[in-house]
Amino acid sequence: MRPEDIPNFAGRIYDDAQRLSSLVSDIPTLSKLDETERTQDRQLFGSVEPIGLLSVASDVCQRYEQCARDAGVKLKLDGVSAIIQGNARLLDEMVGNLVSNAIRYNRKGGSVFVWVLPQNGCPCIRVSDTGIGIPEENQGKVFERFYRVDKGRSREKGGTGLGLAIVKHAAAFHDAKVDLKSELGKGTQITVTFQ
Repeated sequence: MRPEDIPNFAGRIYDDAQRLSSLVSDIPTLSKLDETERTQDRQLFGSVEPIGLLSVASDVCQRYEQCARDAGVKLKLDGVSAIIQGNARLLDEMVGNLVSNAIRYNRKGGSVFVWVLPQNGCPCIRVSDTGIGIPEENQGKVFERFYRVDKGRSREKGGTGLGLAIVKHAAAFHDAKVDLKSELGKGTQITVTFQ
């Protein structure tokens, strides 16, 4: 191998290792969520306790701040305190997947907005972006495991294709409803509403 080719190959190996690591992490989470739904045993994930949604969203936004900057995307959080009975790890993963996707499928100079707000008296979290959007014919499929809207760009964008499946099942774990609105070329908004 020529020395000038080493950085390119090393970068590709690193990216593939990161993708594999994410996959190895996501599959057990989904398996546990499946088992929880099948058995109705919510203790598989540990305790359910009072959790502040705004605090979870703030932690996630801090973690993804550098990623957003690197992508040329503005990340903004706003909202009010809302306490729900939940599992901290699952809520963190759910919000993290929403924020990660909103950054990943955005454009340079775009924005991601994260809100925690009441809606019809119920606490909810909303993540919206000014990104590429999802074609209407694909919107019903994006919560399926390994589904990718744009198969050709999936390797360059990264991810495992399991993020929104985890969002769907984590929301179900919390008896929450997920609502997706998207317009091609204008962006996507996903709202998770808790009881």
